[in-house]
Amino acid sequence: MVRRNRRECTYKKFGFKPGQFTEVVFLTLLLKGPSYGYKLMEEAINYGVDSEILTSGMAYKILRKLEMRGLVISSWDIESSEKPRRVYSITGAGKEYLFNWSLDAREVIKNIKKITEEIKKEIKPPRTRKRTKNERSGRDSDHSGK
Repeated sequence: MVRRNRRECTYKKFGFKPGQFTEVVFLTLLLKGPSYGYKLMEEAINYGVDSEILTSGMAYKILRKLEMRGLVISSWDIESSEKPRRVYSITGAGKEYLFNWSLDAREVIKNIKKITEEIKKEIKPPRTRKRTKNERSGRDSDHSGK
C-alpha cells in the first residue's frame, strides 16, 4: 500500500474538509459539462444529497465558495432563456481536487468496510419480537390514550 503524506496533498491548499460532500457532488456533476445551480441541485439528489437540507441559498453559497477557491468558473448565459442565468464549469484545479479527494475516499471506504465486517463478526443482531396485528396495522394496542 502506498501511503501519501497528507501535507503533500495538492487539494489541501483548497481547504478540504471531509464533511463537504455537496461540494464534491457538484464538482462531479460538472465533469459532465457546464450547468446551472438549480440543475445541479436537482441532480445532487441522485448522489445522496438531502433535498430538504440543500436550499437554493446554500447551493449558491457552495458554488460561490468553489469559484473563489478556483475549482469552478462561472459566466452569464443570456441567450438560452428569457432571464440571464449563471452557468458553472469545473476547472483543471477542480478536476485535480476531485482526483485527490477520490484517493482519500477510497481509503476511507476500505477502512469502513473493515470496521463493518469486524462489527458483523463480533455482534449478533438483536432478536426482535414479533409485532402484534394492531402494531402491523398501525393501531396502538394500548387504548389508554397515553
